[in-house]
Amino acid sequence: MIAAVASACGGSTGGSGSTGAAPAGPPPAMQASPLTGPLTVLATDPLSAAFQDAKGKLASTNPGLSLTIQFGAGPALVEQLRQGEVDVIAADAATMRSAVGSGLIEAPTVIARKAEGGATVIYSAAAVTKSRNQAAAQAFVGYLATGRGQRILQTHGFTAP
Repeated sequence: MIAAVASACGGSTGGSGSTGAAPAGPPPAMQASPLTGPLTVLATDPLSAAFQDAKGKLASTNPGLSLTIQFGAGPALVEQLRQGEVDVIAADAATMRSAVGSGLIEAPTVIARKAEGGATVIYSAAAVTKSRNQAAAQAFVGYLATGRGQRILQTHGFTAP
């Protein structure tokens, strides 16, 4: 499924960086087919415009995908992750460390960086361990880390990992 998203993205730009939680590169490619089913993403507020843009582009190429994106502050995201049916989380390094430490996700993938308040903030994404749609969750993370997903993030002021 990542292959379907990656091919729609027009290439890849793998990522590296430090989230303090053993970041991984983009998830491995899977069979090419449209993404389907429900997918719930929690993301930190600074990613909102870029993720809404990505949602629109994914919806046009994956009509069977029901993508819901909720935004909030880092610590609140981890609490929402514990309480609800969530498939992907995308946030800053501190939030991702907390999610890894709670056993909610495994190694996140660095997707972007952004200078904020004199410091560079690193943003990562990861499929939730108990995702109800693991294939689509992994594909969404791969989309963010490569090709078109990276171009969308860059359009919104983020830099490649």
